Amino acid sequence: MKKIFILFAMLLALVLTACGQTQNNTDSSNGGDTNAEETAEKKDDGENDEAAIKKALLSNYLNVAKTVRPYQTKINMYVESVNNPEAEATIETTKEDAITAAEEAVTAIEGIKVEDLDEDKTATFNDALAELKGAYEAYAKALGEEEIDVAAAEEKINATNEKLTPVFEDAGLHAPNLAKEIN
Repeated sequence: MKKIFILFAMLLALVLTACGQTQNNTDSSNGGDTNAEETAEKKDDGENDEAAIKKALLSNYLNVAKTVRPYQTKINMYVESVNNPEAEATIETTKEDAITAAEEAVTAIEGIKVEDLDEDKTATFNDALAELKGAYEAYAKALGEEEIDVAAAEEKINATNEKLTPVFEDAGLHAPNLAKEIN
């Protein structure tokens, strides 16, 4: 049995060696395959570019969401406490925290740098950031009022999504929902 196994292994090695040499001869004698390989490499580069764009879009988007989320949490806590009669004892503190959070969010948004995108996508992303900044300015104003109406701020966040949606969809990504992401 051992002799048959050794004979089979040697035969397999011989066949694999012969096939490998045939493949090398075909590659070196056929210049047309080189063009096919170059085309495949260019296709891979295109896929890499698309992947890089997707990665940059998601990275910038998640950076925005991560930056804004803590401020939005404080704002949400205040808005919820206004509607909760049991929270009257802490409402002034929460109000001050929410207004401060909205103002700090404006400053934080101003500090966000859009990276690794081409000029058009960067401009669109910066326009969306301007809308988002406007949302937190609207929050700061609304939270300081006696009657709280955050509809204007929420509209600005929706406008941010509307500006980012075409960029994301062109890259083959789903439309963003920043309101859901930060709440």
